[in-house]
Amino acid sequence: MRSELLIAWFRENRQRLPAEPFPLGLGRYITGPTKFYASLDADIAAGPTATICGQQIPRQRWQPLLEDLAALRRYVASVNTRPQTGSVTPEHSPVARVSNERQPAITSD
Repeated sequence: MRSELLIAWFRENRQRLPAEPFPLGLGRYITGPTKFYASLDADIAAGPTATICGQQIPRQRWQPLLEDLAALRRYVASVNTRPQTGSVTPEHSPVARVSNERQPAITSD
């Protein structure tokens, strides 16, 4: 269920996602958003399992994909809740801001 909600959110908000470089989390900075979104699309299209020798096995990239989608959702939510002023203060800077805010829970699969 969590994966379905995150994927649906990503697809529904695709046109509103940042087009410029942005921080995805502590120590992570997305310098090529278009390539990043294409990578997410590819991982989503590949699905949570792979077939090897006729057996379905979990893909190792699926959990990191969900973590990336959740981090992207948190970032977009933090940007959308910032005050709209003419100047950017350090606490509202996309690079300087590290949020400990909790997002609404998404239940696990």
